[in-house]
Order: sequence, then C-alpha cells, then structure tokens
Amino acid sequence: EKLNFCDKSLNAARRVKDEIMADVREEVEDRTRKEFFDLIWKEETYKDVTIDDNYNVSVMHQSGRHARGTLSAGERQVLALAFMAALNSVSGFDVPIIIDTPLARLSSEPKKNIAMNLPNYLKGKQVTLLVTEEEYTREVRERLANRVGREHLISFEETGMGNLAKVVPL
Repeated sequence: EKLNFCDKSLNAARRVKDEIMADVREEVEDRTRKEFFDLIWKEETYKDVTIDDNYNVSVMHQSGRHARGTLSAGERQVLALAFMAALNSVSGFDVPIIIDTPLARLSSEPKKNIAMNLPNYLKGKQVTLLVTEEEYTREVRERLANRVGREHLISFEETGMGNLAKVVPL
C-alpha cells in the first residue's frame, strides 16, 4: 500500500510539474510574440512566433512557412531581444541585464525603432548596453536619453602584458 501511495504521489507530482512547465512556456511564448511584433518593422511579413516544449523559437511567415532560417540578422536580433525580455519578465528574478551590441546588425530605421522601444519592454529593469559608436548614433542616443542614467567610454590601451581597458565617465 505504501509503495502504491508513493507511485501515485510521484505521478501526481509529475503531472503538476508538466502543467506548470507548459504554463510557463506558454507565457514565455505569448510575451515573446508580443515583444517581437512590437519591435519588428515588417509588420505584414510575419504572422506568429511559437516556442516548442524544448524552447526552440520559430517565426511563421504569412504564407505559413517557418521563417527563422530566412530572417535577416537584424530580425534575428529582434527575436533574440524579444525572447530575452520575455524570459526575464516571466522568471520573476529581478536582476540587471547586460546586452552586448544590441543594435549592431541593424539598419537605420530598425535601429531607431528598437532604441525607442527598448526601454519600454525592459521597463523597471537595470539595463547595461555595450554599444559601439556605429550603434550609438545621434538618433539612438536621443531616443534613449531620458532613460540613460550614466554613459561611459571604454578605451583600450596595449601594454606589455596585454590590453588594458579604461572606463571613463562621459
């Protein structure tokens, strides 16, 4: 009887775990979809974003085909940012976010669009952006200005022991 009770308890715990995991995945999927469509500049090209049980993210073209393999570098960047924001919001952890080269592969208009929306979908989070001068254009800087706490310039100096990074407040 005890063994039967333990088996039933273990099966019930597995079902609860599976239901919770499915709920979390669905919430991450919903938030990723919302963030992706808030940021993407080709609003008529794509119709859906899905995440399977293994957290593989897919984008569906309006034609019904999977589009992840044909996304441009900038569109993949938007998808990655959307997925990261969704994971961050669903996780419940309040940790700082560091994003390296978030605007690197984007052309001018998408870069401005992301710069304008980035603070909104990471609202309430401390975000550190590591950007190059090509990414941090005048337009991007203006769009982020009211949300930037501090700016620093990282410069590198070659030494006999390797490179030395200097961080200088602007």
